[in-house]
Amino acid sequence: MDKINLLSKNQVVFIKEDVTYLFVLANKKELFTKALECGVDVIIIDLEDSVHPSEKTHGRENIVSWFAAVNRELITTKIYIKINHPECVDFIHDVEMLNSLVVSFDNRYYGAQNGIWQYDR
Repeated sequence: MDKINLLSKNQVVFIKEDVTYLFVLANKKELFTKALECGVDVIIIDLEDSVHPSEKTHGRENIVSWFAAVNRELITTKIYIKINHPECVDFIHDVEMLNSLVVSFDNRYYGAQNGIWQYDR
């Protein structure tokens, strides 16, 4: 929905609703639940460039264990998972991790196009 801001008597400007994104490092599981409490529109769990290669396995484990344990009623925002590029050695492991989440999310899987997986409450 657009908002209308009146700049003067003769000017009307339409501004799109603000959308807020919060990037959370996949290797910092303690931040996942905190992100839900921030009131942002979209949480992006980043498993790609913000996570050191030596921490990517840990990041995938964090994602799986957090989604298995979290109270789904707490999830009131969209969650995206940013995965590695298909040419990266970690890509296949990321896709395997996402496929394991499909089962636990009752097939609410929106795909990993452009390196993003989405869970939309």
